[in-house]
Amino acid sequence: MGFSSTLDDALSQSVEHAINMIAAMFEMPRQQVYLLLSAAIDFDVTQAVNITKGVHGLIDLSMFQQLPAYERTIRDIRTYADDASQTHPTPAVNIPLETADGLPCGACLIDPAGSDKSLIGLTKELYRENEITDGFLNNHAAR
Repeated sequence: MGFSSTLDDALSQSVEHAINMIAAMFEMPRQQVYLLLSAAIDFDVTQAVNITKGVHGLIDLSMFQQLPAYERTIRDIRTYADDASQTHPTPAVNIPLETADGLPCGACLIDPAGSDKSLIGLTKELYRENEITDGFLNNHAAR
C-alpha cells in the first residue's frame, strides 16, 4: 500500500512495499520479485478524492507454493491472524491525526488482549490533552 499527494507517487510506494514484502517473506532477490510481480499483480486506487492519494495491490501467494519458504510464510501469516482473531481479541483504537504540513494521517493504538479499558482511557486522555480541530487530533508538540 502506498500513500502520497499524487497517485503516481502512491503507486511507486505501493510497488516498493510489495517488492520488499515478497522478497523478505520468500527470501527472493528483489529483481526476481520485481519481474514476477510485473506480470502477477494489479494495483487499484484506494482513495483518490482526499488530499492524500492511496494505491494498493493484491498478491495471490499461491504462486509461491513451490518455494522452500512458502510453508513457513503461510504458517507465520496464520499465526498472526489467529493472534488477532476473536479467540484472542486485541483492542485497537484509530486516531485521526495530521502531519506537520497539514495532511491527514492516522495512528492505530493496539494493546494486549483484556486491556480495553486502559486503551480507551489513554485515548480519552490524549484527546483531553491535545487540541482537536476539524475531527483531527493535532499534536503541536511534535511540530
